Amino acid sequence: MNKSDLTKGTLPFSQLPDEAFVRQKTLLQLGLIPWSAASLWRKCRSNQFPQPVKISPGVTAWRVREIREWAVDPAGYRPKKGMHGTTPGLSDSEASVIKTPCNPSSHQAARKVGR
Repeated sequence: MNKSDLTKGTLPFSQLPDEAFVRQKTLLQLGLIPWSAASLWRKCRSNQFPQPVKISPGVTAWRVREIREWAVDPAGYRPKKGMHGTTPGLSDSEASVIKTPCNPSSHQAARKVGR
């Protein structure tokens, strides 16, 4: 399977709007990050990679805008003040519902509970 197979029916990452979201599988399969899933979560916890957003009980994703900001200088990336944990276009109460800590074990526990 090549990269073009993965994006059939969707826009390539370079054409996604900054407001779009991408999931972990996309980050890994398209080679947008050079690490494993476990390393991705470690980088999130240490603020070396953008924080994910909980879209719904079973969906966690990253903002395209923040992935692009990280890609400019991966070694020097740090979240900007006011951006960490915010969701543009949502009220504080709406955003608080979908914010998620960067902790993969909480996602696994949530999946088990939801079964």
